[in-house]
Amino acid sequence: MDKKKENKAKETKPPVAPVVERNIKSLVSRQIKEERKKPVQERIAEAIGRFTGNIIFAYTHAIIFGVWDYVEYWMAWA
Repeated sequence: MDKKKENKAKETKPPVAPVVERNIKSLVSRQIKEERKKPVQERIAEAIGRFTGNIIFAYTHAIIFGVWDYVEYWMAWA
């Protein structure tokens, strides 16, 4: 019986005031409009920023510089 009450409590959402819901929709709509207005240069800069903040970027650089260092080390002995 307790599990049924817990599941029902999880399924129901707390009531949100209509004003709050309207404000949230308004803010989301405004954000979407502002994103569309951004110049290409700013969009490119944001994409680069997102990528360089990614762990894949860090791994890629570690591999590239590791290989480069390895090649340079062996070229010095050749």
